[in-house]
Parts: sequence; structure tokens; C-alpha cells
Amino acid sequence: MIVAWGQYIHWAQLQFERFASIKDGDSDSHQIGVVAHWLAAEYVVLEGWRELGITDKRVSKLIQLYPENCDTLRRCRNAVYHFQSQILDRRILDCLQNKNEEAMWATTLHYEFQRILIAYPYALSGTIEEQTELADEMAHCIGWMPQHIPATKRIELLRKCVQFHRMLTANDSPHIDEGSRLIDSTLKQLAEIEDMPLKLTRWPVD
Repeated sequence: MIVAWGQYIHWAQLQFERFASIKDGDSDSHQIGVVAHWLAAEYVVLEGWRELGITDKRVSKLIQLYPENCDTLRRCRNAVYHFQSQILDRRILDCLQNKNEEAMWATTLHYEFQRILIAYPYALSGTIEEQTELADEMAHCIGWMPQHIPATKRIELLRKCVQFHRMLTANDSPHIDEGSRLIDSTLKQLAEIEDMPLKLTRWPVD
């Protein structure tokens, strides 16, 4: 089930990339179509998250603070995939102007869903090898996994820590000092990684 959800995150990412490539000179019809398709795809991801019963404090808080934006995603899904006699829902136009932080909120939600997906195998019990094998199988089935987000870098560093720790604990290892330095350096990098910033007016300041 999580792999199926990942597929929809991938499809939303493809639409998000189109949204991110919008230029000032693009026609209004082009921008509206791109935004509507991205938000429609994002709503399906939200539906899947709810159906699977995944729990996550940050996502739950985002939805709690902006319930009307969830409705905007639903309207975009309906506008794109169900014929409407009205040419355009006003709220889709509002998204383009980010009047209620719709685009910023949806972008934040998009990255939070990616974080949950990539961290999923490593939240399960098992060895790091088993977790990594599951992560690789998921990536193969989906044909994609999130890149260039803090969670990706964090997992990469954690895997390195395990590798360096094994270097230290190997019998008669000649690399004890080197392994210790590498672990210290990796842990320092881990401590410096922050989650995607939530630059939303309703999000409480830490």
C-alpha cells in the first residue's frame, strides 16, 4: 500500500515540477492549468495518506491549521477530472495569487509527504541492510524516490554512521582512529540538518 501511495507522490512531483517552472510570461490559461493539475494530484496524495491511516504530527498540524486549503485541493481535483459547467472555480484563481498561502502550504505539504515516504523503511524493525533493501525495492517499484530533501541526506548519513561503526568494531581493525573521526564528523553533519522550513503565518514559531 505504501508503494501505491509513493506512486501518487511521484505523479504529484511531476506536476509540481511543471508548477515550479512557470514563468512570468506564461499565459494565464497555462498557469491556471498547471496549478490546477498540480493541486489535483496533491489532493490524491492527501486522500491516500488519510486512507492508509498514516500518522505524522507535522502533516496533521498543517491540515488542522489550513482546513480550507484541503477543500481547495479537492476543488482542483474536481475541476480537473470532473466536467464543470462553470469555466473556473474562483478559488483556483486565488491559488495563483497565494491569497491564503495556498501554494506555499501545498508546497510544504508536498515535501512533508516526501519525507514520510523516504523515511518509511527505516522506521520499521530490522537491520540497516534489511531496511535499505526494502527502500531499494520501493524505489524500484515506484521508479523514483525523493531527492534533495533533508530526509534523504539524513538517511544517507545514518547509513554512513553504521558503516563507520562496523569499521570500529571489526576485530583487529587498523582504522579505529579514522573510524572515530568519521563518525564524529557524520554526527556533526546530522545535527546540522534541519527539516524543510515551514514559512507559514499560522505555523507556530518554535
